[in-house]
Amino acid sequence: MSDFVQEVLAVSSEETYLFFSITCISAPTLGVVAGGSFFSAIGGYNNPRAFTWCMIIGSWALVFAAPLPFSEEKWLTYCCTWMLLFVGASILTPLTGIMLNAVEESRRPAANSLATLIYNLLGYFPAPFLYGAIAEKGNGTEDEIFWSRAAMGTLMTWTIIVSVFIIAGFLDKKF
Repeated sequence: MSDFVQEVLAVSSEETYLFFSITCISAPTLGVVAGGSFFSAIGGYNNPRAFTWCMIIGSWALVFAAPLPFSEEKWLTYCCTWMLLFVGASILTPLTGIMLNAVEESRRPAANSLATLIYNLLGYFPAPFLYGAIAEKGNGTEDEIFWSRAAMGTLMTWTIIVSVFIIAGFLDKKF
């Protein structure tokens, strides 16, 4: 993300690192606290409405992810990035609880470990690699900004894919 902001939006590295330091500390932390408070107030992740609320709150991730590859404004990019991390963190714990609740109690520790492994392997690990692999195609060419935007668009596509899985789980639960 910092590469995208510096290359495409021509923001200085000092400002970029300051923004991302503040964002990476505040958005996930406040998201977990807000999400935990909200889901506790509605009765926890065992409440029948919890999955519906996860879907509703998670759909906001689509709203914040969609403009990122096309943004020309640094403040829009900053706000969307902050909100995307906030929303994702706010539903991470309830979705994990809902998922683990679907597993036999004796298998929950293994399921939690496997879920965390998959989350890291398919979430955190490939993002910088994928962005770099796509953006690299434009290095040294006049299409450098296009490839950076294409890389960001590819990363934001994960939000759509995750939303489809959440909606599929919601619909499966309803029928």
